[in-house]
Amino acid sequence: MKNLHIENEAVELLKNESVVLDRKTSKKMVGLASIDKPWLKYYREGVEKESVPSNLIYEDILKSASINPNVVAIKYFNRNITYLELAKNIISVRDAYSKMGIKKGDAVAFTTPTLPEVIYSFLALNSLGAISCFIDPRTGAERIKKCLKSCNAKTLVTIDLALPLIDRIVEDTNIKEIISLSATNSLANGLNYVYRGKDAIESFLKKKTLKNSYINWPKFFKDGKNFSSKPVNYEEKMPTAIVYTSGTSSDPKGVVVSNDALNALAYQYELSGVEHHPGDNFLNVMPLFLLYGLACGVVMPLKLGMTNIVIPQVDFSKIGDLVLKHKPKYFMLNPILFDNLRKSKAMEGADLSQIVSAGVGGSGITHNQEIDDNLFLESHGCKKRLGKGYGATEGGSALVAVTSNETDALGSAGVPLPLNTVSIFKYDLDEDGEIIRSDEELSYNQVGEICATGPTLMTSYLNNPELTKKVLRKHKDGKTWLHTGDYGTMNEDGKLFVGNRIGRMIITPDSHNVYLPPIEKVISKHKDIEEVAVVGRDAPGFEKGKRPKAVIVLKNSVDKYNLVQELLEMQQTELPERDVAYYYEFLDKMPVALSGKIDYKKLEKEITGELIEPEVKISSLIKQKTLKK
Repeated sequence: MKNLHIENEAVELLKNESVVLDRKTSKKMVGLASIDKPWLKYYREGVEKESVPSNLIYEDILKSASINPNVVAIKYFNRNITYLELAKNIISVRDAYSKMGIKKGDAVAFTTPTLPEVIYSFLALNSLGAISCFIDPRTGAERIKKCLKSCNAKTLVTIDLALPLIDRIVEDTNIKEIISLSATNSLANGLNYVYRGKDAIESFLKKKTLKNSYINWPKFFKDGKNFSSKPVNYEEKMPTAIVYTSGTSSDPKGVVVSNDALNALAYQYELSGVEHHPGDNFLNVMPLFLLYGLACGVVMPLKLGMTNIVIPQVDFSKIGDLVLKHKPKYFMLNPILFDNLRKSKAMEGADLSQIVSAGVGGSGITHNQEIDDNLFLESHGCKKRLGKGYGATEGGSALVAVTSNETDALGSAGVPLPLNTVSIFKYDLDEDGEIIRSDEELSYNQVGEICATGPTLMTSYLNNPELTKKVLRKHKDGKTWLHTGDYGTMNEDGKLFVGNRIGRMIITPDSHNVYLPPIEKVISKHKDIEEVAVVGRDAPGFEKGKRPKAVIVLKNSVDKYNLVQELLEMQQTELPERDVAYYYEFLDKMPVALSGKIDYKKLEKEITGELIEPEVKISSLIKQKTLKK
């Protein structure tokens, strides 16, 4: 491609006799999606010129409370919380945080499931200009500590059952206050007194004094009633959340998300023409520490005046019962949850004609799964096709979506949302498998790196300007583009087809991205290991998906079965459970490619050495020593 500005390239291409025409509008196309934007034909005319509202997120909740005060904002088991009550709770919680000393720019960390109190907190902190830092409570203790240190939070909100663990984790961090939540704080009719963890928590507090100050939620909330605070004024690109994503190192990557980015996502769904009305039921089972859960599962439905059905922890086997009980017009699931829904006995003969959007992450959906899922929806009266999509934490969660039957195609993740521009750019790999990125845009149906620009992009990686520059690149068109690290193609209709990650990563059967280098880093710390390489191995019993396999060269002669146990315990401490290696292969030496680097492709093909496969589930390996030979 000539080294010209995009505008000049467009002129040159327009002179070419091979210019293609948009199949729907007959509009001349230059062959570059960033210029053609063929997806705009699916939206109303002029939609791309719309601008994102300039206000704080919490302000929309106050507006809803004034317009529809009695509409239910949050359903939590037996409790209905109206928009008026939600608005009042936000202000009370804001007062409580303000009394605690939280101010603009401060970070408050959360290691909790999705609870109404966490939603109040996020919106209250948004009104103060403070930052909510969401940390996966299921991840290892060391990772939680690293996250707490990186965001420099002085206040931590946690679930009461986790207090004994949290008490150890907060050592050597800046945490000064711990707010303890109970899953029953928001239950009605006195059910909050019936709590299986109550005795355990009280026993813990009697035996041990917390090193930092401790306050339970009812007292914290009550304190807010005796204090008055004021919201901050809106500022462009004001940070409002930090979420963490795994990466190519064992250290968690904090993604800084602005108020504007979350506003933009909700506004784009409104612009896309997806039907919505005040009080429409929106079933959310995705946790807030995933931006998908925060942005699409909470912020979007509440900003649009919907009823957010909050489920703190979903039983995969009961997803059919939840859908049958709540009859949501909208829901978001991952592929394995949708499989469970489709196979659920509760769905036999069920009427799903009310569904406007049945959302499921596009990654990890096989060809057959997509066909089966759409047949399931159709056979149960739903007139909408599967609500697939594609996004990235760095891109504000959702970049591309199936917003109507017209924007769908088998295997496609849909089309870019109205204010986003998504296109495919050329890339290469160096000898170490690192991506060599390029500003050279490819034409339709060519394979390259998926890149995006628009209002939902992250502000930066937390405390990591070097990595930020690698993925947020200013192109010759003057725009900042997110380089996702995924490869794919786009057709002339603007429909995106997603491939996989570029580099060393696998997707598990339950659609989690697992990066392999962090596993290698942990295992390599063992004194008896000379060399380790982690690759993906097909998961038995699943049509798609892999599990991590560690290939090891020993430094010393040891009992391999005891060694595997030690490695499992090391990984359990430092890595999320899904990242722990399932299989362990031992070789005398590593195969190498012509470059002199480890030949990972050869390691993936077949078992050449002694294989040890734990006989118990990963979740229980920490307690069990028995391994099968």
